[in-house]
Amino acid sequence: MEMDLPALLPEVSLLAGAVVTLLAGSFLPRQRQWVARLVAVAALLTAGVAAALPLGDPARTVFGAFVVDTPTGIARLVVVASTLLVIGLGVEELAGQARESETYSLLLLSSLGAVVLAATDDLLVLAVGFLLSSIPLYALVGLGRDARAAEAALKTYLLGALSGILLLLGSSVLFGVAGSTAYAGLAGGLA
Repeated sequence: MEMDLPALLPEVSLLAGAVVTLLAGSFLPRQRQWVARLVAVAALLTAGVAAALPLGDPARTVFGAFVVDTPTGIARLVVVASTLLVIGLGVEELAGQARESETYSLLLLSSLGAVVLAATDDLLVLAVGFLLSSIPLYALVGLGRDARAAEAALKTYLLGALSGILLLLGSSVLFGVAGSTAYAGLAGGLA
C-alpha cells in the first residue's frame, strides 16, 4: 500500500477549503461573507492546479483504493471547473444571504465526493464517495427555507437513501461472491 500524499493534494485542498469556509462563515458578519467565497474559489483553484500538474504521469494507487491517473485528473478538472461555474453563476443570488458560507462549504464537500467517486478503486470507497457527494446536496436543496424546498430536500434524501442502500447491498453481494471489494479482486473473483 503506497502512501503518496502529494497525489491527494486536490482532495486535501477541497476538504481544507470546505472546513475553512465553514469556520470563516461562522465568525464573519453577513456583510463580509464574501471572504468565504474567496476561500472556496482559492481552494478550487488550488485543487485544479494540483490536478492538472500530474496529467500524463503513470497511474499510481494510493492507500490501495484510490487511483491517480489521467482519467482521474480529467475528472478532477471537470468537477473543479463545474463547481467554479456554479459559484460564479450564484454570486448575485448568494451575496449577503444568511447561508452564503454554508452553501460554499457544501459545494466543496460535494465536489470532494465527486472526485472520490472518479478516483476510487474499491467498492467501499465508492460508497463513501457517493455519500460524500450526495449528502451535502440534500442540505443544499433544503436551504431554500420554504415548503417547496423542504419537500424537495425530503424527496431527494429518500431517493438518495434508497440509492445508498442499493449500492451497499450490491457491494455486499459482490463481496460475498468475489471475496473482495477492490476492483481488481472483483475482476479476478468474478471471472
